[in-house]
Amino acid sequence: MGRLLVILAVLWAVPGVEADIEPAGHFRRAHMLQAQGDLDGAIETYEAFLLDHAGHCLAPVAAMAVANLQLLGHEDPRTAARDFRRVIANYPESGWAAEAARRLGECLEAQGAWMPAGEAYAEALALSGHEGTPTHPEWTRDLLLATARCHEARGEEDKLIDTYELLLEAPLPPATAAEILQHLGDTYAERGAGENASHCYAQIIQQYPLLPAFNHAWSKRDLINQHLSIDWAPYEMFLRANHALRLGDLVGAASAIDSLLAGSPEPALRGSARYRRILAQTSIDADFARGARDLQAHLAAAPDRRLYPNADWLLDHFRQTARLASRVEEHPDDVSALCALGLRYLISRLPQRAIELLEQARERDPDDGEVQMYLGYAYRAVGNPDASHQAFLACLKEDPDNVSALHPVGHHYLAVGEGEKAIECFARFAAVYPEDPSAHFSLAEAYRQTGRTEEAAASWRQFLALEPEGERAEQARAALAELEEEK
Repeated sequence: MGRLLVILAVLWAVPGVEADIEPAGHFRRAHMLQAQGDLDGAIETYEAFLLDHAGHCLAPVAAMAVANLQLLGHEDPRTAARDFRRVIANYPESGWAAEAARRLGECLEAQGAWMPAGEAYAEALALSGHEGTPTHPEWTRDLLLATARCHEARGEEDKLIDTYELLLEAPLPPATAAEILQHLGDTYAERGAGENASHCYAQIIQQYPLLPAFNHAWSKRDLINQHLSIDWAPYEMFLRANHALRLGDLVGAASAIDSLLAGSPEPALRGSARYRRILAQTSIDADFARGARDLQAHLAAAPDRRLYPNADWLLDHFRQTARLASRVEEHPDDVSALCALGLRYLISRLPQRAIELLEQARERDPDDGEVQMYLGYAYRAVGNPDASHQAFLACLKEDPDNVSALHPVGHHYLAVGEGEKAIECFARFAAVYPEDPSAHFSLAEAYRQTGRTEEAAASWRQFLALEPEGERAEQARAALAELEEEK
């Protein structure tokens, strides 16, 4: 609706556009009623305007406002669909008709009416060519994606392929382009068009090594090898480096990347490898100021920084870590700075460095529960469960409702067979955050370990009410089924 108000302001300000006191009054009154929550009153006011001023230049805006209020205010897609059709039928040259057709498609899609929804999206695309229609590339992209959903739902593979191909001709964010290529490749593969599918998957691998679609395309190498000749060795080296990074083997990751860069990889792979190399070296040296400079330079030279997921977050993380390191150097007794820098090192998968800082903070303030909590996670990261457990207990002594400590302490008790103590932890967790599914899942496990099967079943049902889908939901249903069999 914000766009509506801006357009109204422009219309009223342009010489030669009729903006009588009466029509303007209708719009101001409707907007006031809407702000007061009286949506029906606002709709009636717009309808009165349309009745008295059907030929006014603001008539399509009023008609569109009625439809939007039905859809977004009353959440009534059926009535909204009727009102969007009115905009299309009565004001096809207004510039609003294309957006009305798009929203009509959304209403129909929400009802599962895939064929009329697809027809509405197609009409929106046709109407968007009219002079004065305020569309932009993102609008067209989203419209084509919606059209593709309709074709996919109806099993219209030829139309789906045509839509994907049309989408790929437009400038797209890398993640969107990779996802469309994946869908297009899968569609070709399902039709037995292996060569076309191979080209789609190969394009993902060669252009988007850091995006989620890469893993799916990588799994199609057998198909790709039937139709294309690709040197897989650099990509295999890149994956080894990624695996080493996940394991915290920074030196191993850096070595693998250096070997890769010594060759002549594809430009996208070279950029992705360089990005990972900056990541590894920054953590190896713990020089986050330099890491921020190197990363900023790399992103500035990249063809599209969106090729690197989380790059902006990572750059901010480097900068904040560097600032905290400077603060700790200047104020070595600042517990809050020591704690914050320790957390930053923990996030950077430098748990030993984190422990050094957090132990300094604990020495200065043994009663700081936050310091104890982070120490618990740092010791757990280096494989010292006893020190981790003691730190979490110290945290709970200062902050008994700290669920970030209650959860690991409860699981520690489960691991050592102290189910009743685990129940105490998880029950407190559930009392503090009753809407957190993890609390009820863990509590159910603890009840079952102690033989309290009815309470376990109740907790699993509570969990399923909060998280009905996913791997844990399947585990919970299986556990409930086993409990039923045991009766």
